[in-house]
Amino acid sequence: MQLKRADVVTGALALLDTDGLDGLTMRELGARLGVQAGGIYWHFKNKEALLGAMADRIIGTATETPHTPGPWDAQLAEIAHRLRRAMLAHRDGARVVAGTYVTEPNTVRGGHRPSVSSPTPASRSTGPDG
Repeated sequence: MQLKRADVVTGALALLDTDGLDGLTMRELGARLGVQAGGIYWHFKNKEALLGAMADRIIGTATETPHTPGPWDAQLAEIAHRLRRAMLAHRDGARVVAGTYVTEPNTVRGGHRPSVSSPTPASRSTGPDG
């Protein structure tokens, strides 16, 4: 069976749950997945990239369902509760999320897709003359 990127992230989260962030090494993860550590580097250039994908997966569980309509403060409280639950679902989950600067889809958009598209260059104002 060929190792896939998603399998590596799933295995890393399982290792995180049992051994914590300090016990998460590429060598140990490779042993758990039945591959050499080099096989993991095929999918992730370094441990930081793997931690970023793990953080994205953790945050993604909090943002996979739409927010409940309502006042902004209720929506904010719901988001905060979802994020807390997502990070507490994994040992050291908050450390993984807080210790990474991730620009993956779940962490950038926070699970909310904008309803208005960005202006195209042709529709932007070029200033007072044009």
